[in-house]
Amino acid sequence: MTDNFSRIAIVGAGAWGTALANVAVRAGRTATLYARDPNAVEMMMRTGRNKLLPIDPKVEVTADITLISKADIILLAVPAQSLREAIGNLSPFVRARVPVIVCAKGIERGTGKFVTEIIAECAPHTRPGVLSGPSFAADVVCGLPTAVTLAMPNKRLAALLAKTLSSKMFRVYYSTDVRGVEIGGALKNVLAIAAGITEGRGYSASAVAALTTRGLAELIRFGEAYGAQRKTLIPEFNITRQHLRVSSNVQDICERRSALHSGARSASIYQSLNVPKSLSSGRKDGAYDASHGS
Repeated sequence: MTDNFSRIAIVGAGAWGTALANVAVRAGRTATLYARDPNAVEMMMRTGRNKLLPIDPKVEVTADITLISKADIILLAVPAQSLREAIGNLSPFVRARVPVIVCAKGIERGTGKFVTEIIAECAPHTRPGVLSGPSFAADVVCGLPTAVTLAMPNKRLAALLAKTLSSKMFRVYYSTDVRGVEIGGALKNVLAIAAGITEGRGYSASAVAALTTRGLAELIRFGEAYGAQRKTLIPEFNITRQHLRVSSNVQDICERRSALHSGARSASIYQSLNVPKSLSSGRKDGAYDASHGS
């Protein structure tokens, strides 16, 4: 196994794909962002933006699917229900044993398959993994502190890929509990929707607390039935349930980011960004074991 994962292809030029392309460049890698629509590619190349989100000038944007064959890592940032079609189209161009990391949350309707199972079925010559975490694409694009988890069966490979994608403001934890990360990412969204409905109907905080508490218990039972580890499911659920206080308005986020760069590093700015010390501090090896929380 080579340790040289310098070329990263991101498939899916939505908000999350755009954010991941910027992440790859900030981590010192070569990033190629693939989109199916040539008109969208032309627009992104001409404006340097994907709608509201800026694209790092070092990101190569393309509609040429054959360029995927040059990638050392592939990040699949397409919706879970479109994953089978996407990997089916990509599979002939992906080299053997290249890690294919699914960056979407969900379980396939109809088959009940998890995302890494779809990759293993449609592209058996690759090495499937999953990346999940509480994150907003706009935060990531603008370089705000974010933590995610990358899971693969092989611990050494998972740690290596986590280090490859990590940078000062984008921390990637690694795990070997692939099923736990898949289930935690998918099912917490169901519970979040239910909590939103509960709040929308005007029920009390006690009702929301009861829903989320019993929902977590059910999530754990479901996960353990599929071989997931409890220690993975509890942080995956609890961290994501915390309200991300940073504004999702891109302009507001970027203005505050610019203030930080200009030297206005006052306590009030850090408080407005809710930057935990554990996220703003670095680590030399760039790899973080999700099971240890540091």
